[in-house]
Formats: sequence, structure tokens, C-alpha cells
Amino acid sequence: MSTMGVDMSMQRVLIVSDASDTPARLAVANAQAAFRCARIEHDVFDLSANTPWPDLDEYTAVFTATENLDRLAPDHVAALVGFVEAGGGIAAIYRARPSGLDSLFGVISGNGPVAIAGGGGIRFPGQALPAFEGVQLAPEDMIGHASLDQIPHRRAEILATTWYGKPVAWAMPVGRARAAYWNSVFLSEKRARGLIIQTLEVVQPLTVVPCVNAGVVQIDDFPAPLVGRLPDFVREEFPTLSPEAFYSDVWCPDMFRLAERFGLKYSCFCVFDYVERHELEAAGIDPADHRPSGDAFTPIERYRPPEMGLHGYNHQSLQLHDWTDVAEMKDALRHAKELWAPFGCGALPVSYVPPNNQYDAAGIHALAEVFPGIRVISGSFFGRLEDGANREFGPEPWKTDLFCLPRTTCGYECTDEVLFDSASQLATLGVWTHFLHPDDLLDVPEPGALPVGRRNPHNRPWRSRKGVQGLLNEAAALFSSIVGRFPWLTYRTTAEAADLVREHLSSSWTIGFRDNSVSIAGPEGSLIRLRVNRGRSRRLNGLSGCDCVHKSGTQDHTVYLLRMTACEAQVRLSHTTWIAGIAKRIRHARPPARKAS
Repeated sequence: MSTMGVDMSMQRVLIVSDASDTPARLAVANAQAAFRCARIEHDVFDLSANTPWPDLDEYTAVFTATENLDRLAPDHVAALVGFVEAGGGIAAIYRARPSGLDSLFGVISGNGPVAIAGGGGIRFPGQALPAFEGVQLAPEDMIGHASLDQIPHRRAEILATTWYGKPVAWAMPVGRARAAYWNSVFLSEKRARGLIIQTLEVVQPLTVVPCVNAGVVQIDDFPAPLVGRLPDFVREEFPTLSPEAFYSDVWCPDMFRLAERFGLKYSCFCVFDYVERHELEAAGIDPADHRPSGDAFTPIERYRPPEMGLHGYNHQSLQLHDWTDVAEMKDALRHAKELWAPFGCGALPVSYVPPNNQYDAAGIHALAEVFPGIRVISGSFFGRLEDGANREFGPEPWKTDLFCLPRTTCGYECTDEVLFDSASQLATLGVWTHFLHPDDLLDVPEPGALPVGRRNPHNRPWRSRKGVQGLLNEAAALFSSIVGRFPWLTYRTTAEAADLVREHLSSSWTIGFRDNSVSIAGPEGSLIRLRVNRGRSRRLNGLSGCDCVHKSGTQDHTVYLLRMTACEAQVRLSHTTWIAGIAKRIRHARPPARKAS
């Protein structure tokens, strides 16, 4: 029998927007996307529409995502203040002059214009946003904040600053909850969705976030299409090795030892070789009979990667403008299909990584026709939608029976950008998707050229030598950092992760609070992040239908990772008087539980 009932307060967020505030629309859409991934129930209220003010008793938090907070009527301001004082959370995720709410948000406003100079980059000085603790982005690595001329109250807790220490986000204690304010437009960016979810966790006394729990590491161009000679700095490191020998005798053993050390499950994507079909035909060779020279494909037999996926043929993107016509595109795909088994790739692939992260509608339909078993497309999380990039986790827009598992980060180097983007994705969805190439080592800047766009921008050797950190050691540092920050993360193949994400996004969740307990209804086996803020209310007093698999925390909060062992679970906590306050406030106004949209 379900433990849910109308006498519970259900976790649900109200997003206050203004459709006439065109720049802020991106913040609204970004919050909706973040909540969709995190399975957080939410509604949007438009200040510019002639509709009644919503009943705040239906919500556990309110997010504002518009600069036009001066549209709030005095009774609406009073309602928001009362809502927070009674235990509800509130956050402004888009810069605004919070007319009437200044003291609530801890905002001291100036009279100057938008403050842009010296306001770039981001740092996280405390532990309030734990996924981002210690991470930073330089001004050149992100958009500017475009902050208003505002400073925080002296009692505010600083959540984030610019590169030079200027506060851009802070939180104020209000009653049993908190109010958070972002003096920034950065949370409009797709890459900042994790900050939206973690801001919710800051302002609510207790927050429950279902998460997938999947780390995905993909190796494109496997086996490696190494040709020609190695760069001088690599030949100095391995003077007797050819490119093929370096790959088979050094790179592969090192990488698979790394996988064993960190529990990685590589998904390797085969691109076959780089000989054009017309060159073979001109030489009198049937392309179907062509095989790469040497031992290029022996690593597949030697290491048996957990998954072999398709990366096309000759690294040519499935975009029609790169081919004579669709027939030629399909012909090349059929040739790759013919070579799959003879090259030892095993069962036909179910996952596809587009060369150059690009494809179009014609290409994706050609792929599905030739390889009907492919069900997962791993393009790019960022980029241009029309090039097959900027994909969301979910159905492929051009062929909805295919599922997109886009990649967010790449490379060997343990950079702040990689750490930020991985933290954001893990905070939002509980997934990290990362890829690299065997020949990244060789992609170095030309002498005197800037390192922009290069996959080995600092001319690193493979293994550390002469005081220079090697790419292998950088990769070890990256995986070690992810393990240290997210020790609960389990690595999966691309196909396994896609199945988990699909189930996660289609599942129904109901999360409710009653006095000193939390009731959770969701799929058995799922992972849940439960954060409890402040005071003595952080100790679990009993679990039913779930197990605790990890616990972390600070003086300010405790985070529990719980695994559902049944379809319904209850978590009992000690001294949770603020939960009782929320439940009492809305017990008689609560409509029947609604499922996550």
C-alpha cells in the first residue's frame, strides 16, 4: 500500500518568469531542462500573463528567472516572504533588482549601471555547492556574469565569486530555510545546469534528487589510425618505436591498466581505416577485400573492450554535403558493416559516435537503414543543433526511436573546464560522459602557433618525464579527481548508460515530507541523493525500502546517497522540526500527489 497521501508536502518548484523579458527566457528554459533531468516536479508562472498568483502552499521552493521582479505586487512580495519564513526555499537564478525582496535575498543595491569590467570567471570559496567545491573557471573559459551594481549583506554566505573575488552568488538564512541570489546571467548557460540543482539543495531544508549513476568513457578512433612518424618529443620518449608499435605496445597497455585501476568500462568506437574507396578502386582493389596493414586491429582481440561501437568509415561525417548522394553514404556504411566481423569487432554495434561530432537528418536515417541494430547516438552536448550537436539526453530529434547520450567533456588533461562540466552533469543527472582519442598525443600546435583547438596543447609527453606531466598521468589525475569527488559513481558502457538514462527520464517519482520522515516512490534499484541542511536535523533514524551507500557532509549539511531496494521507501530523520513546520503549513491545502513531468 502506498505511503503517499494528501497530508504530505510534495517536493515541487515554482519558476517565476516573465515572457516579455526576452534575455531571461534562456534561464527559464535551462531551469526546466535541469529539473527534467533531476526529476524535480515544477511549474512556470508568467508575470506578464493575466493569470492569478499561484498558491504557494503547493511548492517547497520558488525560483525567479527574470530581471523584472518589480512586476511583483506588494501582496505577492508578502506571500513570498511568508513562504520562506515558514520553511520554503527561494532563489533568484537570474540577475534582478529584487524590489521589495532586497532584505530577503541579502541584496544591497547601488545606483550604477551593469557592472561588467573585472567580473569574469567563477570560483566556489565554500562547501555549500559540494559538486563544485575547489573548481574554478577563468574568465576566458566562460561567458561573463553581466552583474548588476549590487553587493551581498554582511550576513550572507558567499556561494560563488568572480575570478578576482567579487561575489556573484550568495545565500541568506531566513527562518528555517535560505534565500539564494545569483547576480549573474551565467545560469542561462546549458553547462551551468548543475548549479541550478545545487542551488535548490542550498535553499530547501531537505532536497531529494534521483540520479542515474553512470560514468561513460569513450575512446574514438579505436583501433588508432596512426600513420606517418611520431612527433619528435614522442620519438625522444620512445626512440625505437613506430607509431603502430607505440600504440599496441605502450598506449593500449597503459590505458587498459588505467581502466582496471579506476574501474572504467571503455566503449571503443571503430573507424576502420583512412583509405578512400576511389583510391582502392583506382588501384584495382575491391574495397570489400581491403584490410589495414600491420597489426592495427590486434588490440581488439587482445583487450576485448566491454563495448565496440561504430565511428563510421574513414572518419567521414554523415552529412549529405560530404557525399555525392545518399546512395554513396549508404554504400560506405555497408562496407563498414561487411568489415565488422572480419576485423574481430564482435556483434554488430548498438552505439554510434559521429565523426567530428557531426551528422544531419539524411545521415542519421541512412545509418539506421544500414545498421538497424544501432539504438544510441553519442554526439556532442554542446555545439550547433543543425550539425547534429547541442543534443539533450533523450530521443534524437531527427529520428526519435534513436536515443541520444551526448558527450560533455573530452581529453586527457585534468582541466578546470573538464572538472566543472563533469560536476554540472553529475549534479543534474548523475551521469558523466567523456571521450578521448589514441592520437590526441600527436595533435600539438605548430611551432609558434597558439594552442587553441589542439588536443595536446602543451606538447605533453605520454608518460611524465623531465619534470613534465604526461598525458597518461593527466588522465590518471582526472579519473582520480572524479573518483574522489564522486566516489559512488559506477562506470558503464555507452549502451548500458543509455538504457539507464532512458529509464530514468521516463520514470515516475513522487517525493513527499511528513513530520520527521521522507517518503519516496520510484523505480527499484535507482539511486537518490538526499541532502539535509543545517542544525541537528541531519541524522538518519531509520530506512525502509532503501539502503545508504554513501554519506558525506560539512558543518552546514549532510548528503546521503540512497539506493532504492523497493518501489517505495521511507527515510526517518531525527529532530526535523522544520519538516514538521512545512508539512503543517500545507497539510490541508495539498492536492493529490502529482508525478514528475
